[in-house]
Amino acid sequence: MLFRSIAYRLSDFRKALVNFTKAAELGSRDAQYLVGLMYSKGQGTAIDYDQAGHWYRRAAEQGHAGAQTNLGFIYANGLGLPRDFAEAAYWYGQAADQGAAKAQGYLAFMYQVGQGIPKDAVQAHKWFSLLAAGDDATETQNAKRVLALLEPTMTEAEIAEAQRLAGSWRAANQRRD
Repeated sequence: MLFRSIAYRLSDFRKALVNFTKAAELGSRDAQYLVGLMYSKGQGTAIDYDQAGHWYRRAAEQGHAGAQTNLGFIYANGLGLPRDFAEAAYWYGQAADQGAAKAQGYLAFMYQVGQGIPKDAVQAHKWFSLLAAGDDATETQNAKRVLALLEPTMTEAEIAEAQRLAGSWRAANQRRD
């Protein structure tokens, strides 16, 4: 988006918000995500999680992984929307399926503790394994630490199933790329 590279980068957040909002109202999922981000950070406006949630939802419903992750975070923390762990898990799952690392971590944790979804060590292991194999060094190290704590609580069959599921996910995502 041309206006992102000009107004936003020049830190003219009010002008950027006006321009992004115009594009968002026309249906641009990237602009909808950016408007949500600006409302959640208070850039060009006061922090307004109601508005952030509105715009994240519009982008999330069009498949924007960043918006899905952020909408999940808003639901998990009750920011401008009622706290709803099941809804948070749903949106984290949508983004995690697209490879969004933060969403994979949040979803893995929710499976690990049974927050908003049934507790499931196999699914937690799957998502932590995918995160551990990712590009983000901090996320990778954190996921490896959690796996080291999780694996002793699992059977060999459960670990093998989690590894199989992670491998299937990787294979499916390589075909999408």
